[in-house]
Amino acid sequence: MTVYLLFFVPIIFLAYCAEHIYYRKNTAMCSGFIILSVIMLSTFAALRGLSVGTDVTVYLEEAFTGAESISLQSFLKKWNNNDVMFYTGVWIVRQITSNIHVYFFLHQFCSATIIYYIAHKNMTEHNDPFTLYIFMYLMMWYGTTFNVLRQTMAVNILLLGYTFLRNKQWIKYCIVVAIASLFHASVLLALFFPFVMVLAGRKNRNLYDAVLGVGGIIVMALLPVFFNIINTFGTFDRYKRFFTNKKFSETNFNIHFFIIKSVILIGLLFFVYWTKSHRKTEISLLSKLMILDLVAYCASMQVKYGYRLSYIFLAFQIIAIPKIYSEIKNDKNRRLFVLFIAISMLMYFYWRYSKIGYDGIVPYVFMTNDSVGVME
Repeated sequence: MTVYLLFFVPIIFLAYCAEHIYYRKNTAMCSGFIILSVIMLSTFAALRGLSVGTDVTVYLEEAFTGAESISLQSFLKKWNNNDVMFYTGVWIVRQITSNIHVYFFLHQFCSATIIYYIAHKNMTEHNDPFTLYIFMYLMMWYGTTFNVLRQTMAVNILLLGYTFLRNKQWIKYCIVVAIASLFHASVLLALFFPFVMVLAGRKNRNLYDAVLGVGGIIVMALLPVFFNIINTFGTFDRYKRFFTNKKFSETNFNIHFFIIKSVILIGLLFFVYWTKSHRKTEISLLSKLMILDLVAYCASMQVKYGYRLSYIFLAFQIIAIPKIYSEIKNDKNRRLFVLFIAISMLMYFYWRYSKIGYDGIVPYVFMTNDSVGVME
């Protein structure tokens, strides 16, 4: 926990400097601060030990080692053709070096570059707060990129398609989703987002917030009943592999985490409606995606890897929160909003990485000369 926060302080400071230097028309120095930040984030990720991140030990380490002296076609056939771009990247890096930490660096470099590009683009085109984008990335997404390697890269690419989604450029948006799915097929769920965009543009858009939120959570809670009803009419065996078939207490669902996510969501929606920014289609869209994040987390009660669905919606909060901030015109209200976000994200961060302890990400594990050491 401590090493996270100590590392984040200079990164956020660099982001703050880049933002203020940009508005002083010194774009070269702004770019320099951004590049330095991305390199620092990538280096920090590269220094971790192989025990950090379940996905590293489950498939990456073996795949990286197995990519030596084998053709790309044979390598993809052995692993997963669905995630062809991810494994192609692993194969290419392995042909260059046998050091897996180089791959860690490059993976994080690509991931961070995408987020920084989105933040910089929105700062220059819409005057969005660059520093807040980076803060959200560090609090909600950076640690996840250490573990969920394929899906986080896929979702990062999906975020690049947000502009097309907002502007209703459906064909371009679908192309981005298709490319992202080559890293992880779960992002195909985002093909549903244009429908959410249509709802965001309707006159009764507020009603849909309630329907998606309350209705979605109720549906997820009633899934076990639904499955029992289906089983009375016929076998459900062919679909059982998609569901946990566990008691509530045995699932991935964490009630404390759910409460914190709910508090954050309610607070954000309060600011959205208080500032009347929900009248804008873009903010309405982002609000609905934040609501669906909570609903998707509820899916972890019954759906195997249901929490992974939440990642797709969760990442959009990196965009949503700075956008909401930009809609608040009063300086006093802006400071109140920033205070709320800071407290909320620290709570979120504390529970996600300390209490839940996802995949041993905290404390960070670094390489030493003779063995793997723990840095706290």
